[in-house]
Amino acid sequence: MPGSVDVPFAWDANVVGDNVLGYRINRGVQSGVYTTSKDVGNVLAGFDTITVSGTYFWALTAQNASGISTPSNELTEFVAVPIPVPPGPARMMVG
Repeated sequence: MPGSVDVPFAWDANVVGDNVLGYRINRGVQSGVYTTSKDVGNVLAGFDTITVSGTYFWALTAQNASGISTPSNELTEFVAVPIPVPPGPARMMVG
């Protein structure tokens, strides 16, 4: 997608016996305050698509039949989203 950056993540499985149903990538622009969540299913990797440059904070949560876990350790990164460059002028040949 033009004007966006996919930030990849990978993690280890939760403790055996937790019966994890899925994981969620949580994002915010302030430490500890996650305003966007993306369910990625019961997998060990995923990505978050960023469309505006800035500093972001992420934490992972797991879900089982009892509810949602406490957040993982937090990751922080500045993400620079490239500005799409419009195509140049069309050139025509007159014959």
